[in-house]
Amino acid sequence: MRVRRLGNIIGVGFLPAVFSAAPLSALAQTTPPPPAEAEAYAAQLQAGGQQVVAVGHTQATAGPDAGSSAAHAGAIEIGPEPPGDAHVGGSQTGSGGAKGSTFDTAGTGFDQLGRVALTPWFVLMAEDGTGRHSRAHAALLELVLNPGGNKVLDVRLLTSDSAADHSSSKSTAASSADGVVLILGDPANGQGLELWVLHSEASSEAGASGYLLNVNGNKLATTSDQLGAGLRQLCAAIQIPNALKLACVQASGGAAEAFQALLGDGGARGALVDVARAEGSGGAASAPPQVLGGEVAPPPAPAPAPAPTPPAVAGAELPRTGAVLGAVAGLLAALGLAIRARLCRMSD
Repeated sequence: MRVRRLGNIIGVGFLPAVFSAAPLSALAQTTPPPPAEAEAYAAQLQAGGQQVVAVGHTQATAGPDAGSSAAHAGAIEIGPEPPGDAHVGGSQTGSGGAKGSTFDTAGTGFDQLGRVALTPWFVLMAEDGTGRHSRAHAALLELVLNPGGNKVLDVRLLTSDSAADHSSSKSTAASSADGVVLILGDPANGQGLELWVLHSEASSEAGASGYLLNVNGNKLATTSDQLGAGLRQLCAAIQIPNALKLACVQASGGAAEAFQALLGDGGARGALVDVARAEGSGGAASAPPQVLGGEVAPPPAPAPAPAPTPPAVAGAELPRTGAVLGAVAGLLAALGLAIRARLCRMSD
């Protein structure tokens, strides 16, 4: 009787090993990256915490599926709600795209000379093997003169762009906004003038930055140079308590602001004016802790990659570990059963 009880203990003691290896494969499941979100305003006026009017507003989101991915563009927005007129803005949720304008010479006989567009905008959400990609663009005015294919003039007023991408390994977002863009001739070949005024940009990977002026690639009064710091101090000094407060070329985290004016005390009767504001946020997929030798190892940091390919950590290694442990557990269980059977025969 004593020997039979020993056989039961040995046989049952090895059986849980068969089941203990199975949950290890679940540890290979990585936590998906957070949704990517980007938003930009070329200009916005708020009163009492509500939007009164906005020009050049774009927003893009990308999530784990098409239903959570969208793009929005508003060349002109009146009030807090999105524009209901397709001539000045629109939205797209899921795969597809849309565009519009109040006036646009594209597709007319004027194409040989250039293009003039008033309140142009477009939105796009595309899904492919790498993930989901949302894009949005809006402007108050765009003018291009390129007779005979030679660009002479390129003007953009109060324009913004937002982009968001989401894959199984990471999510990224970027946005930019400009007050005025003026390009004369061909500055890339050293023949012409390129002028950017009141620019802000934000990226989930590169952070936020902005500047007051950019002349042929020479940026003045940026969020990081001494002139920008002096401009920020000057704007901060120009204020009237409970009536006026200014902020210039500032950046923090994933947001950048070229110019901001707070009128009033910021309360219900206050007004906020933003010019060239950009925001962007995203992240990387994270792997759960790996159980190795009874110890919990921290998840490896995902290696940055230009293409949204799955990370070569956690998800690729743990399935093989689970398979090995499962095979070992199976052999031990079979050995336990064999010993139990042998002991039972000995007791009989």
